[in-house]
Amino acid sequence: MTFVPLVGPDLERKAKYPSVVLESGWSASAAKLARDARLWQVGSERAVRMVILVKFFHPDMNNKVGVRLTILRSFTDADTTRTKAYVSLTYIHISTTYFTNMTI
Repeated sequence: MTFVPLVGPDLERKAKYPSVVLESGWSASAAKLARDARLWQVGSERAVRMVILVKFFHPDMNNKVGVRLTILRSFTDADTTRTKAYVSLTYIHISTTYFTNMTI
């Protein structure tokens, strides 16, 4: 999911790149998600200011799903590769029993 700001004097046209990107994955590895985030940030020449990574892990023996949330922030200085990672939550366990009655 991306958030693309409106730009211009009347805020009528979309920016070339989104400013915020949400990357999430179940089957993708955490390393692949991190590479995707870096591609967004470096490839957009820092136009993508923030990438939010959400990595889901398979249920454990207690039928709980692990989740890792990481926020990667780009900086607007001359170094186009400078980013900073903030790991907000290392493992939150969400019981999968809450989702058993849902249909997708």
